[in-house]
Amino acid sequence: MLLIKIGLVLCYSVFRDFVLDSWLLVVVLVLAGLAWLGMSVRYLPFVYPGINAMQAGFACVFLWNTLVLALANYLNIQDRSLLLYLGSVLAFCGGFLACYTREFFIAQ
Repeated sequence: MLLIKIGLVLCYSVFRDFVLDSWLLVVVLVLAGLAWLGMSVRYLPFVYPGINAMQAGFACVFLWNTLVLALANYLNIQDRSLLLYLGSVLAFCGGFLACYTREFFIAQ
């Protein structure tokens, strides 16, 4: 996952000066968010369940923020802060609980 994040930062820093379609950036970010969330929930990379759950929560927040960016690009919304703040809390709780649910079913 660290390689995906480094690749995104390098891609943005190298291609920022060129004319890139904003949808291309949104698609790449959504795919990175889905990969991060999927790997965090499926593989449970850390020993402690709380750290796994927090990592999945942060991945879900990243995915939510990217989806809000896509919605803002589609609808040309200028002020999206309320949607970001309220949705981020719910997204974190969703990712957190998804990871704990997976760990619960593995333990049984």
